[in-house]
Amino acid sequence: MLSVHDPSAVLQKVLKKKNHGVAALFNLHPNQPHKCQTGFTLSVTPNALRPVKDDPATGQPMSALDVFTNDLIEVSACGGGGAVACLPVCGHVVASGLQ
Repeated sequence: MLSVHDPSAVLQKVLKKKNHGVAALFNLHPNQPHKCQTGFTLSVTPNALRPVKDDPATGQPMSALDVFTNDLIEVSACGGGGAVACLPVCGHVVASGLQ
């Protein structure tokens, strides 16, 4: 299970457009209204390790989790097409164990 704070559900909207099934989280800190109250969660099962497509750069098979991780990095990058603001929390989440 992976959960990420997502102000205004920006990442969630973009990830859904890339066909990733994430579930919305609301009211994360009810006693602290100044904190981010929205986010998303992704439930990861061993099925996420199955190969789903080949990496265009290397030709090696990529797992579903690799595809999700690459898309998360892409949509959370600063200046990524101008549609998504820089969200450093995603860099932290990805660096802390998804890669």
